[in-house]
Amino acid sequence: MNDREKILGLIENCSDPKRLKSWITNARNKGEARIADAAFRKLVSVLPKEEPGTVEYDFGRPFTPLSTSCPKNGERLPGSPGPDRR
Repeated sequence: MNDREKILGLIENCSDPKRLKSWITNARNKGEARIADAAFRKLVSVLPKEEPGTVEYDFGRPFTPLSTSCPKNGERLPGSPGPDRR
C-alpha cells in the first residue's frame, strides 16, 4: 500500500472537518487532485450540523464546504455567510 492509498483510507474514516480541510489544502498545494477531491467529498458528508430531512440540512449541504475552503487565498465566496452566521 503506497502513501496515497493510506491517506485515502484515513480520509474515508475521518469525521474531523478541521483535519479534512487540512488534507484538502495540502493536497491542492502538492497537486494531488485525487486526494483533495476525496477529502472534499468527505467534508461535504460530515459538515452539516442540521438534522437530516430538514430544509436547512438539504440547502446547506452543497454550500457549506464552498464557503469555508476557497482554494488559494482563504477568502469566502461572495454572498456566503460569515462564521458568526452559522
